[in-house]
Amino acid sequence: MPWCPECKTEYREGFDVCVDCGCALTQDEPFQDTPEQPGERGDWEHLVFLYSEMEADIVRGLLETAGIPVIKTYKGMGVLHKVYTGKATGVDLYVPAERLVQAKELLEAGTKD
Repeated sequence: MPWCPECKTEYREGFDVCVDCGCALTQDEPFQDTPEQPGERGDWEHLVFLYSEMEADIVRGLLETAGIPVIKTYKGMGVLHKVYTGKATGVDLYVPAERLVQAKELLEAGTKD
């Protein structure tokens, strides 16, 4: 199965380009440096729920730039919606428990004007 080397999304056969990042897909399964779901390895805490996947990707980018790992999960049928349309609604972001305070501070600083 093809994989996106950037966002680590798996695709069905026949796809050559990631619909999210535009990267060329590879046949090599990407190395996962974070668990797929909170609770699989270590303590992860819920940071924020976002309606739009675009918002979630912006927040995820901000956190990862600061060196904070992020797990993105989808509510309900959101993951199936993403598979069929390339977009999802209802996204939860989780961060390691020991980085939760730092992550919240970054989000608060980003919303102040």
